[in-house]
Amino acid sequence: MNEIIFENKFRRDKTTFKEIFFSYFFCSPIVIVYSIISALYTVSFILAIISGPQAVKDSILVMLFILFGYAILFIKYLQSVKIASERDNEVSGAEGIDCLVTVTNDEIISNIKENNVALSFDKLEKAYQTKNYIVVETKAKLSYILKKDSFTVGDADSFIVFLREKGIKIKGKKN
Repeated sequence: MNEIIFENKFRRDKTTFKEIFFSYFFCSPIVIVYSIISALYTVSFILAIISGPQAVKDSILVMLFILFGYAILFIKYLQSVKIASERDNEVSGAEGIDCLVTVTNDEIISNIKENNVALSFDKLEKAYQTKNYIVVETKAKLSYILKKDSFTVGDADSFIVFLREKGIKIKGKKN
């Protein structure tokens, strides 16, 4: 058996999913561009209000479209948090689920409820960071979640360096 170079142990719960899905839904490049365009259009809408009623009439539909886009995004976010939390609660029979992720030089292993899933690093596609988590994604879109302050072997910064050395691209904020 290979030597464990990183180990991460934490209880995954609704708070975990809120942070991860917030990053996924609201911090992607397309949403950031949409937000910038929306902000510019909001300024334009305010100028239209100052200009007169005809300009406002023309702008209302676009403002409704912008609000509708954000509403759909927010609903998808809430649904994703709910589904992921309920799935974990169903599996664990309690609020949240205990997770253990171990990393060797050859593979990353997730252990949840005594079930091990091990993957070699060539199956990993990318990783991203949120304020408190590192999410490693496989090519098949399976996610390994590690809590930054819950490393029992190694630490978050060393793990990020290790992933980069393995050729995995890292996105997101450091802290």
